[in-house]
Amino acid sequence: MKDWFKYEFGYVNIDDKNIYFTNTGNWSETKELQEKGIQKSNIFRKSSIQFFLVMLVLLFGFLIIKGFDNGKLLLGLPIILFLVYKYLKPELGSKYKVPLTKIYNIEIEGKTATISFIDSFDKQQTETLTKVDDKGIQLLEKLK
Repeated sequence: MKDWFKYEFGYVNIDDKNIYFTNTGNWSETKELQEKGIQKSNIFRKSSIQFFLVMLVLLFGFLIIKGFDNGKLLLGLPIILFLVYKYLKPELGSKYKVPLTKIYNIEIEGKTATISFIDSFDKQQTETLTKVDDKGIQLLEKLK
């Protein structure tokens, strides 16, 4: 079995041994992923992207408060903010793999799935996937 599905912040790839959380859904990306706990920290990457998005929102707010008279700029900034967010949104997702044998529970409620597993340090972890597509719900139901 080799399949994938999309969720709000990226992609999930599944094969016979592991479930992979990726940004692109590309199978070549899964080769470099390590198990949760061993992988490099995503905190710096996620924090820098979130900081960038917050700075854009603050810039937009500053321009509104200052009473910027250029209507095109005021109309264009929210559109630019939205497009930048859509572009960077997959980078906010997780990047690691979990062996299927370490998954002990999958809960599905609507379009949200919570996967509970044991990480590489034998600690219980959960990953909540939001806005899972229909294909993903079906694949996770099979894994239960």
